[in-house]
Amino acid sequence: MSTITITDEVTYADGSTTPVSVEVHKDGCTVTHHDTTTELSWEQLDDVEQLSEVFADCTVRSFKVIVPLAAKALKLKDAL
Repeated sequence: MSTITITDEVTYADGSTTPVSVEVHKDGCTVTHHDTTTELSWEQLDDVEQLSEVFADCTVRSFKVIVPLAAKALKLKDAL
């Protein structure tokens, strides 16, 4: 199975960073942030309200990085 991985970083007020990676695959994508891995279907990615529920425990800074990566994943799904 082929995959595409895209990455970015969450930058905190103190200047520290935490990586976020999204692995795009045929059935959806896998978001990895800190020690948490979250599997998302394409249907979940189409609904920002549902994404906000899935990532309710994330900080706003993290969510602001995850959502654009999820949007990129949606654009890349047809490339697989």
